[in-house]
Amino acid sequence: MFYLFVFVVVFCLIAFFGGSLPFHYLALTIIGTAIFIILIGVLQLRQDNRLSEKSFVDLTKMVLEQLPLIGNILKQFQGNK
Repeated sequence: MFYLFVFVVVFCLIAFFGGSLPFHYLALTIIGTAIFIILIGVLQLRQDNRLSEKSFVDLTKMVLEQLPLIGNILKQFQGNK
């Protein structure tokens, strides 16, 4: 229920400010919000001991790689090592 509440609040805030923000700020806001909501879920699973430490790191990395901009940046850093 908490995640539904967070999603509704964030969706309403984005809808409210969406018309007044320039496009690039709106895109950054949406990406940041997606990361924030996903990380809340991952941290909740870790707190409930449903994830081990290694699984927590792997899941966080997989989530971030799914986002287009951040995924490309992560792949560039991994390619340099």
